[in-house]
Amino acid sequence: MEEELSKNKETLAEKLRRENDEIQTRMKKDAEERAKREQQLKADLEKTKEGNRNEVLELFDRIKAELEKMRADHAGLSAMLEHENEKRMKEAEVIRLKLEREKQELRDYINEDNKVMKEKLENERRKMDEENR
Repeated sequence: MEEELSKNKETLAEKLRRENDEIQTRMKKDAEERAKREQQLKADLEKTKEGNRNEVLELFDRIKAELEKMRADHAGLSAMLEHENEKRMKEAEVIRLKLEREKQELRDYINEDNKVMKEKLENERRKMDEENR
């Protein structure tokens, strides 16, 4: 029973690590994509400097809006990761408490069973002593 609970705990821990790795990978990929997009947008800005002032201002506004969107996306992913981590920590604590409770129940059961067996053996010994007299 403890082995199965331990295996379940390890499985949940592995699942948590895997999910965290996936989220980290996705965040890293998004950051790289954002960096590429930002670099591309900066290159576009350099090309348009020669152009009309209104075009530059419009491009700047677009870049600013995209950057704000990226920041909002990043904040959302960070919040989601934090929420998932908290959820997994709570799940792990529930499992730990359940394991402790079940271990204590098993100890109590074994102690009670030992007590009953000792009483039976003592009764058998008395019975045999009485028969031998």
